[in-house]
Amino acid sequence: MLAQMTAQIRFSPNSWQAELDQGNSRAVSLFETFGIYVWNRARQGLLRNNFNSAFGRVSVFGNDSVRVDYFDEFSEFIGSYTQPAGHLVATKGLTVAPLGVNFDTVTIGQVGRQALNLVNSGVDTIRVFSVSRLTPSRPSPFVVNPPGPGQLTFPLLIPPGQSRILAFGFTPTTQGFAADTVLIVSDDPDNTVGLGAGVYLAILTGRGATASGIGTSLGKPTDYVLEQNYPNPFNPKTTIGFAIPKPEQVSLIVYDALGRQVATLVNERREAGRYEVNFDGSRLASGVYFYQLKAGAFTQTAKMVLVK
Repeated sequence: MLAQMTAQIRFSPNSWQAELDQGNSRAVSLFETFGIYVWNRARQGLLRNNFNSAFGRVSVFGNDSVRVDYFDEFSEFIGSYTQPAGHLVATKGLTVAPLGVNFDTVTIGQVGRQALNLVNSGVDTIRVFSVSRLTPSRPSPFVVNPPGPGQLTFPLLIPPGQSRILAFGFTPTTQGFAADTVLIVSDDPDNTVGLGAGVYLAILTGRGATASGIGTSLGKPTDYVLEQNYPNPFNPKTTIGFAIPKPEQVSLIVYDALGRQVATLVNERREAGRYEVNFDGSRLASGVYFYQLKAGAFTQTAKMVLVK
């Protein structure tokens, strides 16, 4: 008969500095209603993101079989994890976030850019051996780890607690939905998708569309466009593209999550055309930022995420 021992434990970032913040989950939920996805602050300030405070219950069966049940600060059950008897706890852990990349709609012939994070959530350095398309011989509008600034080289070493940004490109040649699958192979001992230890899948999706007010046959813009920054998330540099159809006084300004101006990238008169501007977030903390384009009567704002 198995003997069972139950202990109550608490997980809270910097818990030696602050009591449990009962408003954490509610604050996060409020942010998410506005499309802003942030980790819980744990009273460290808005520019220092962290995980939610939570409680845990550990149950030990027999000699060494352990189950951990997780609860949030409102005592609602989150999930559980069981470490079977005789198994060693892994010291290497790779987290891929997000598990899918959606390019939304990209004009045929144009390049869409997105990225995901490879995060070492373990305590030992992890090695990522390769990142490739599942069917490399089949033509695809998606490009994995395109050449240029930020291109990763493999094998890739990621120290504990650090992350690397993996970029993707999408250049549709036909109208309609497109998808592809990427394999990420590492020395993480976990078998997450049934393909072997350390193998992760990332799904790429996008939609090709004909030009409608985005460009003319001469390649000159016929409308105002503010593009998604690339890569996103980024660390610490990213590129922002925009287009204006006629000469205008243009401003491109970056704001933090509190609406404070942190950088002015453009503030001058520009001729009609498409432009790319580089942004360096080295001096900024990790978090959500917004960039706003103003050109004449046109104003548009987009979100980007800095992850260090």
